[in-house]
Amino acid sequence: MQEPTPRISDEELMKQARAIVQRKKEFKIHLSVYFAVNAFLAGVFLATTHDFANAYFWPIWPMMGWGVGVAIHGAVVYLSGNSAKEADKVQKEYQKLKEAQREE
Repeated sequence: MQEPTPRISDEELMKQARAIVQRKKEFKIHLSVYFAVNAFLAGVFLATTHDFANAYFWPIWPMMGWGVGVAIHGAVVYLSGNSAKEADKVQKEYQKLKEAQREE
């Protein structure tokens, strides 16, 4: 029979919730800066290019390179284990630390 999962304190849940909200906020800022900077670069390209038929769209390189970073950041924030699994792991580590402290 599986041991019941220990109850996590409201304080710990609030701490985890704040951390999740902070990570999502940081990702949204990253995404906003990505769009703003790349829109600026595309604007520079448009303002300085006179022959669009033969022009090389150089802003594609920072867009793609930085875009990979933004995609990874988003995946980490939104696809990582922010759920009960992570809370269980935190609680187990907490219990180990408490037990080790009692033994000292």
